[in-house]
Amino acid sequence: MITKEKYLKALEIVEKYHQQLKQEIVNQRPNLNGMGLKRGDFVVYIGGSESKYLTKNKKYRLTTEPFRNRVAIINDGGIRKVYKQSLFTIL
Repeated sequence: MITKEKYLKALEIVEKYHQQLKQEIVNQRPNLNGMGLKRGDFVVYIGGSESKYLTKNKKYRLTTEPFRNRVAIINDGGIRKVYKQSLFTIL
């Protein structure tokens, strides 16, 4: 039988593992500035925004080249918005 102490220790290990995975994902996100992207190219939303007008894993068309760690897209609401590059990746 598993004691409460063993359960809490295992839970702590799992939570640390999840934090580590999350940090690795953040570190792997590319900087889109030097990728040769131009107006009309597609980027994929990978999550991280509270916006209800972005759908995870959906492709969005760029309205301009990426600039200053930002990208400009037409969101699900049909409005051109500027978002952080870290929320997107290339195909």
